[in-house]
Amino acid sequence: MNDDFLEEAIAYAADPDPEVVVILRHGGAVRGKKALDAWRAAGAAEYLCPAVKRDSELVEFVEGEFGRARRAARPQAVRALVDAVGADVSELASACLQLLSDVPGPITEEAVSTYYGSRVNATGFAVADAAIVGRTADALALVRHSLDTGTDPVPLVAALASKLRTLATVGAAKAGASTR
Repeated sequence: MNDDFLEEAIAYAADPDPEVVVILRHGGAVRGKKALDAWRAAGAAEYLCPAVKRDSELVEFVEGEFGRARRAARPQAVRALVDAVGADVSELASACLQLLSDVPGPITEEAVSTYYGSRVNATGFAVADAAIVGRTADALALVRHSLDTGTDPVPLVAALASKLRTLATVGAAKAGASTR
């Protein structure tokens, strides 16, 4: 937020248009606190949205999304979706909406696998396997999914290095055996 916006937000809080909805999001820092105080003093509704950090909170969030839509979701499907999408709440909300709009009936583990299955299997070893056999597009997609779900890149590189060392060892052994 710049200073001009801050001044205008404070001024608007004193005399807001009743037909307009204003949404301000504050990350908790000092910057912008004056605007929040002005809106609070004007009697604006305030909704606190604490950060979702723990895995159990992510599961509860997904269950809540399906519950608000009055759609059943099996616990295994919820768990698979959280595992596939990761800790980004907006991505989880988007994934829930996608499943709700495309999948008739209860949300099952099979449905989650159909839409997000490659993300669940995006391990360093899956990336290395795809790269080693020349499936470049698959390897790149798996890397992207793996990084999107919060996987540390170091194990990805370590898995690829391990596969390459194994190939080099086998290649060297074959070359040594054929010269004898």
